[in-house]
Amino acid sequence: MARAFVCQELARRSVSGIPADRAFLAGLLSGSDALFGVDKSAFLSELHLSDDLYAAVVFGENELGKLIALACRVERAVHMKIDLENLDRRLLRLYLKSVERVQALFNLL
Repeated sequence: MARAFVCQELARRSVSGIPADRAFLAGLLSGSDALFGVDKSAFLSELHLSDDLYAAVVFGENELGKLIALACRVERAVHMKIDLENLDRRLLRLYLKSVERVQALFNLL
């Protein structure tokens, strides 16, 4: 879910014109394989997504796919503690804020 918030915020700050809610959905769906333990492409095929959303989530294509890839790179760098010194501090702060948002949501449950 943190990835979804990162994608949403990246879209808000981008000049790409990607709607923030669409970026959130793409970020959320990009983790569906890990979240549900399913084959991502098969699962997403059942959802009848638009071609561009499917291509972004499954193949990393188009501008939306680039947002997902960037969010994933930051996520991996933080979790694996790899190359953090070379990570843009704004991206690191954005990711950590997103994690805080997720924690706050779970605290409401």
